[in-house]
Amino acid sequence: MSDEQNASPARNFSLLFGGLILLAVILLILANSVASTVGPTEREMKLKKAEVKVRLQPIGKVNTNPNAKVAVASSSSKSKSGGAPETGKQVYHAVCSTCHGSGMLGSPKFGSQTQWTPHAQKGLKTLFDHAIHGFKKMPARGGSTTLSDKEVENGVVYMLKQAKVYTLAKKSE
Repeated sequence: MSDEQNASPARNFSLLFGGLILLAVILLILANSVASTVGPTEREMKLKKAEVKVRLQPIGKVNTNPNAKVAVASSSSKSKSGGAPETGKQVYHAVCSTCHGSGMLGSPKFGSQTQWTPHAQKGLKTLFDHAIHGFKKMPARGGSTTLSDKEVENGVVYMLKQAKVYTLAKKSE
């Protein structure tokens, strides 16, 4: 072999290695320039600071004035959260679906007429009582302390209607 043929692999390796290093340097410079332009702008930072300031505000104030008049809300038609009572569908999606959506802990699965029929035969009054006060593995109010009795009843009625056993529960009173 000649000296020219022996030098060729070493020269090719050097060129390849040099090319890879050059590529790595170019990629590092490119990545650094992109990283320096990415991130929140000054305006976005001001907005975020303002949002944090609002979130850190106290949720209420203590009134120490004995002459101040305080409004008291009636709980008969409103939910415990202060607004209008939630519909059965809202209650189901917010609370009941956790267990009844999958049949967790042996609860009757949402929409299953077969699973809801034995419960519907107990009557609405019993079902409302179980839902409000708890029964077996089911916690009172489905574990939500913010629901009013009316909202819990709305949730029960909604589930019974979806399983097409509401009329059976109503007849079993």
